[in-house]
Amino acid sequence: MVLHCLSRHEKKIADWKKLGTMDRQIYGALTWMLNNDITDITYQTFSMIDKRVGVTVDLVLDGRKIFVTEENKEEYIDATVAYITSATKWPVSSPAITPDLYASKKKRRWNIFGGSPKPTMTLVDDEYDDDEPTIRARALHTYIASPDDPNELSFERNEILEIKHQASKWWRATKKDGAYGIVPANYLAVLPSL
Repeated sequence: MVLHCLSRHEKKIADWKKLGTMDRQIYGALTWMLNNDITDITYQTFSMIDKRVGVTVDLVLDGRKIFVTEENKEEYIDATVAYITSATKWPVSSPAITPDLYASKKKRRWNIFGGSPKPTMTLVDDEYDDDEPTIRARALHTYIASPDDPNELSFERNEILEIKHQASKWWRATKKDGAYGIVPANYLAVLPSL
């Protein structure tokens, strides 16, 4: 039990240091909040706008309804740091391929289990309308596809990708050279339409 608590404390310290290198503005604001009395100064809730995708996310259940107070500010800071630092990596438990990209139609088969011909999942191409405006995104970071997942697509920082389908954490994209696959959404910034 003591070892578990110690490792959790060490992880919090490591995440705090990581935040300092990732987003200096948020790091500075949270440091100020931690070191000062925030009574009647802030009306922040347990939510934040994820700048990468432009949506408001709850840091805890119903976070938009819970105001940050002097009493709960450490919980808010912990939740914010945990969200920001974990949003840049993918947990092992998250699916490499989102279920909404697939169906039982027989278009193009991708083997998700390495060498075995069965079972396979099928990518559905006819969901995408060619008349829809093209969504383009710029890579915020370099991403190296997992060698264990042939469905993932590698790309370089600042490379422009054409987004074919936007699912929660993984999007289907095509590169200029015609290579296609799934990419982590938090590594991309959608560009304004032309």
